Amino acid sequence: MRKKALSMLMGLVLGVTTIFSSVGTTGVTVYAAENGVTDADCTDKDTAAPTPDDTVPDANQYKYQKDELAAFCHFGPNTFNELEWGFNQSTQKKLYEGRTPDEIFTLESDFDAETLVNTLKNAGFKKLIVTAKHHDGFCIWNSAHTEYDIASTSYKNGEGDILAEISEACTAANMDMGLYLSPWDVAESTFGSDGGSINNAYNEYYNNQLEEILSNPKYGNKGHFVEVWMDGANGYNNVPQTYNFEKWYATIQKYEGIEAGYKADCMLFGAGTHTTVRWIGNENGFADDTTWAKSTIRDGQIYNDDSQRTGDYKGDPTDGYSNGYEDGNHWTVPEADARITSGWFWGTQKNTPRTLTNLAEMYFRSVGHNATLLLNVPPNNEGKVDKAIQDRVVEFGQNVQDTFRTNLAKADGTTITASNVRGNDIDFKPGNAVDDDDATYWTTDDGTTSGSLTIKWDSAKRFDVVSIEEAIQNGQHINSYKVEYKENDNASWQPMERGVTVGSKRLIRTSPISATQVRITVGTSTGKVPQLSEVGVYKASKGFQLSGAAPDGMDSTSVNDKTKFKFSSSGWNPQTGPTYINGQNTWSNQADASFTYEFDGTKVYLMGTKDPNHGQADVYIDNMDTPVATIDTHDTVRSTGAKIFESADLKNGHHKLKLVAKTTAAIGVEAAYVINNDGKGMLEIENETYTMNEDSDLAVKIKRVGGTTGEITAKLEPNPGSAIQKHFNTELISTVQFANGESEKEISPAAHANRVPTTDGDVYFTLELSSSSPVIGLSSSAKVTILDTDAITRDSLNTLITESEGLKEHLYSEGWTAFAAALSSAKTVAANVNATDTQIKNAYSTLYAAKEALVVRTQYTTDDRFQFPWKTGTSATLEAEFATTITEACGDTQWRCEVNSENWASNGKYINSLNKTSTGADSVAYAYNAPVAGTYKVTVTYRSGSDTNKLAWSEQDGKITAGQVATPNSKVNNVLQAKTVEFNMVVTTAGAGTLVFTAPDGDSPQTDKFDIELVKLANEADLTELQTAIANAEAILNAADKDKYSAAALVELQELVNAGKQLTTESSQADVDAKKAEITAKIADIQTQFTITATAGNGGKIAPTGATNVYKGTSKAFTITPNDGYHVDSLTVDGTAVNVVTEYTFSDVTANHTIAVTFAKDAVTVAKENLLAAINTANGKLAQTDAYTPASLEALQNAVDEAQTVYNKADATQTEVDNAKANVEAKIAALKEKADKSALRLAVKAAEGEAALTDKYTEESIAALQTAIDAANRVLADDNATKAEVDAQVEAVNAAKAALEEKKAPVVKEELEKAVADATEVVGATDKYTEASLAALQSAIDAANAVLQNSDATQDEIDAAVQAVKEARAALKAKDDDKKDDSNKDDDKKDDNNGSDNNGGNNNGNANNGSNNNGSFNNGSSNNGTANGTSNVAKAAKTGDTSNVAGMAMLCLAAGLVAVMARRRRTN
Repeated sequence: MRKKALSMLMGLVLGVTTIFSSVGTTGVTVYAAENGVTDADCTDKDTAAPTPDDTVPDANQYKYQKDELAAFCHFGPNTFNELEWGFNQSTQKKLYEGRTPDEIFTLESDFDAETLVNTLKNAGFKKLIVTAKHHDGFCIWNSAHTEYDIASTSYKNGEGDILAEISEACTAANMDMGLYLSPWDVAESTFGSDGGSINNAYNEYYNNQLEEILSNPKYGNKGHFVEVWMDGANGYNNVPQTYNFEKWYATIQKYEGIEAGYKADCMLFGAGTHTTVRWIGNENGFADDTTWAKSTIRDGQIYNDDSQRTGDYKGDPTDGYSNGYEDGNHWTVPEADARITSGWFWGTQKNTPRTLTNLAEMYFRSVGHNATLLLNVPPNNEGKVDKAIQDRVVEFGQNVQDTFRTNLAKADGTTITASNVRGNDIDFKPGNAVDDDDATYWTTDDGTTSGSLTIKWDSAKRFDVVSIEEAIQNGQHINSYKVEYKENDNASWQPMERGVTVGSKRLIRTSPISATQVRITVGTSTGKVPQLSEVGVYKASKGFQLSGAAPDGMDSTSVNDKTKFKFSSSGWNPQTGPTYINGQNTWSNQADASFTYEFDGTKVYLMGTKDPNHGQADVYIDNMDTPVATIDTHDTVRSTGAKIFESADLKNGHHKLKLVAKTTAAIGVEAAYVINNDGKGMLEIENETYTMNEDSDLAVKIKRVGGTTGEITAKLEPNPGSAIQKHFNTELISTVQFANGESEKEISPAAHANRVPTTDGDVYFTLELSSSSPVIGLSSSAKVTILDTDAITRDSLNTLITESEGLKEHLYSEGWTAFAAALSSAKTVAANVNATDTQIKNAYSTLYAAKEALVVRTQYTTDDRFQFPWKTGTSATLEAEFATTITEACGDTQWRCEVNSENWASNGKYINSLNKTSTGADSVAYAYNAPVAGTYKVTVTYRSGSDTNKLAWSEQDGKITAGQVATPNSKVNNVLQAKTVEFNMVVTTAGAGTLVFTAPDGDSPQTDKFDIELVKLANEADLTELQTAIANAEAILNAADKDKYSAAALVELQELVNAGKQLTTESSQADVDAKKAEITAKIADIQTQFTITATAGNGGKIAPTGATNVYKGTSKAFTITPNDGYHVDSLTVDGTAVNVVTEYTFSDVTANHTIAVTFAKDAVTVAKENLLAAINTANGKLAQTDAYTPASLEALQNAVDEAQTVYNKADATQTEVDNAKANVEAKIAALKEKADKSALRLAVKAAEGEAALTDKYTEESIAALQTAIDAANRVLADDNATKAEVDAQVEAVNAAKAALEEKKAPVVKEELEKAVADATEVVGATDKYTEASLAALQSAIDAANAVLQNSDATQDEIDAAVQAVKEARAALKAKDDDKKDDSNKDDDKKDDNNGSDNNGGNNNGNANNGSNNNGSFNNGSSNNGTANGTSNVAKAAKTGDTSNVAGMAMLCLAAGLVAVMARRRRTN
């Protein structure tokens, strides 16, 4: 199908409208581009579209994801009773039990469905999901299956129907509808009956309610629901209920799916493997940065996320986010549900709408993260939406529309260029991405798994939102994206954002950017191509801007406001970027660079950048002589918009702040926030995180900062995250009241965690401060984790202990003492086999809390110094990345002096490198404290790719002796590897100081950590080197091969070692050093080696030969051996002749030596006559070519040639002569006579004649004969064939010929067939012949039929069967009535003759061919001769009864034939 046709079809079938439908289209003028492909480069080439994925959305799912926004409407008894569930999780109490519907649902005025629906519709919401029945079981429609419904209330005198009223309004507005029908029903008595069986009455009850709603045309938009929400909540602790999803699914689709004539099946939430819309994992309205719209179904289970619990039919995550799977096989729409207030149901304490900033964050983190946003908008107890809530919905919708009204990517003069276009076809052109048609898209050629679109303007545009939409109608498979921008065409690309998934929509929101180009790059897996349906560049509305993040009521000043920020004349650099507050940052790396900031108010915050390369500054307020604080902006990871300074509370009035950089490490500032409300101050939650157990209360301290004048009122409200209503009291909303002068207040309980007796894992919610007045400060929310009590077991405690034991104290700056105590206590409990569950859970909770409270160290500071060990033999670890200051002085870009992250480093981080150039030398400094002076052994872990790298250290005040150590190249196979090197560091003065590592000539390597051990106090003798020398000596003394050394020298070495061991740290250093020197010198003396070089002339050898190393003071013997026929001629040692011997020994070697030997021949006579005779004999044999095989003659010729060479050799030895003679004689003996092949030729000729008779013999036997013939011909052709080989082939050919098997003659069955047919006509004549004789005939017929059916039957078997049938027929005996004529013997004879002549003719047509074989005449017995249930064989034949005798004979014959046939079948 052409892409154009597909575009039209998608538009018609899906009927997609988006919140941008009101935006008009603007033509994009596409100019020629310097690089890449533009629309102008594309033509209509009929290029095939990419193959869609196997997993794609159906029409309903596609529309929902493109619609983006849906609304929830929670309305019911909870609305009138300030509740959320109507059920108490902790007490398991039904809160409405004993109360009538009219008492719990007290709506008196008309429900205003029209305003609700129209407000949502106008705000851009495309669907409304109505809670027709919540967990309390109350039905807001008139249900025929329960009286617990609206018809039992006074609303409209029992005639009211909220579901119908909302349906009518949705139909009028043409808004899609969804049905929320809770499967959990605390009011229905059948819930959980029969043990919660899937076949119990409750499943039928629920199905009936589904049917009465879905089948009624007054419910839904024009009688139709596009989604059914089956909430998975179940607060019962001990009432299980298995839901019959298969039955419910069938009912839903019967009325709302394809079966009912709709384009797609109804979407389902919470329906096990039928789920097509999945929970995002929290109730904050946030989807994860990486979100796939695909789940996996296997083995009857749905899997939405790796963190979900085993067996959870809903597939809910436990980590707060449902990420889906890139390779999923089932499309599920990620749905992010959230509330516009703090509750799902309206309440007098739950009626404050969230701020527009909150809603904007929801939108960008749900819709902008490939999810839909399902926002709850609850009507109040008068059936109307509060005006404040309604106004916030309108405001939200207006800001969505305002933000996305103008797509700058479609502005006149815009160039859109693609890195690649599929087939350069107009169907896939770059302009498709800005045509407002979701059905069209830009894509690349097959095999091109990544590509980019570049949007270029003729003048700079200011924007802060980029939108990317994947063509999800073909599936979701983009797994990487990157957005960059250029401030001008000559500038370099700057990163804006990068990530993994795109999906239906990816929104990137930043601080405002001015740029002339934007580039969007997307990538996919192998075998896929990226496909983008729409891209956009927008300027957010004021309400949707990513502002400076200052809370409402707090003054915010951007760093580029030069009326308030005054920077020193040099050293400061302004910078813009999307991650900075208001897009602005100003930084300096110049010591003493400063700025001032003037403000009015009671408290000031500086916001800026933290970074591994940033450093310290002093801050002054009002008094410019004394700093109020020294701030440190160093951090192990870079973060912008961070709080870098917070002042104490100040007197209300005008103030002046000054910041002065302390070092050349950078300082970056972005904005200042000021509390300026006449001293009233603002409220903050004391901590950012809390932990609590199930069934417990949490106390939270609220602080008032920036003043205490007057009264302040606020609310502290819980907000579900992965923890939902069953986990904690969502209705516990605290009023926070501060009187004049109050600065802090503890709220207790601020939260209550319920006891949930299921293993859900740890879950979290948030506590949030809110107020109608702008008095909420920076710390307005806190994350509260509820530890899962049921997950806390002895095993989990042991697991936590194991994890805790793996932590290292030096990595934490605070909390270690409490943590160590909690760990010790927990280990005691774990070791106690009698510990109670309570003790185990308390130990777990205490240890968990202490572990969470640990403060990770990021650097050493003057307040948190590295502590050198104080006790000899103890050690401490200094992590290199915890540098107090880092100074990048040489401007290196690749090997910057900075903290980097890689797995090889012990803490995952390291100092990259220290370099020295003409510009300067990099350095890192560490604030330390050394309790004692002394010598420390330092083991440094590093990586180096250079042979010149070194580490150089010093202390700024000389308290540590300066030094250097080489750090050799650590590459292995050209890959950097971690390596260690040891050196001593001497602390000369105890106390605090600053250890500095500075780049030397040759630079310094990547440095991970320093393990520092105190080996000697300053006033002690240092035994380290002596102990090393002793250890080296003992290694020699105890070596298995110590005998290679001089025995006398070993004795001397042992004496020195014994003396060295007598020395202690109290000995003088001079004595220690002297003894170390003696031992070291003796080791060197013992290990001294000398070389003895041995050589030998021709005619013999000396062993060992060549250069031999000999240890000093030892001996070495040399053995001299002449060859046969030789003797030693001369022997010289060190150039001097000595007496000739066959062994010479050098004793007590103390120098190099030489030894040389020569040899002379013995006088001998060699006899060659016998060799000549053998050669002559062989030559005679070689002439007899007809007598021997060529191979054996060739072997003999070779032996003769070798023998002749030896014979001619003047200096041949007798051994060589004798060996040559023996070889010739052996080859003569090995000559093989040629074989006589005449008999074989005759045998082959005869066999070939037989093999030609293919009509006579079987194919198999001829093939076997041919194989033998072929083998024989190969032997005939072999000149080297032996007589044995020829004889064997004669025998093989003759045997194969004898084994020829003649083909079988065809068999003739016609006579047998006729005999059987004739006999069959007679065998049914039971009125004429005796049963016994007929049975005999039947047996013969059966046996004959067996022969006929046997394709392998022989002619003899056929003839025998013919004979048996004929004889059985001839033996038929007439019944007794014939005996009446026995007296007339003449007549009797006549009858006999007639009987033998008519061959059954007198029975024409009377044979019962249909019954004679099924036992009808022998009362169900078998037809092999048994009549009336009695064996004929068992009856004795009457004397003279020839018919019986003949019958018996026929039976025997038939049985024999059957047996023969059976044997033949088994054989074959």
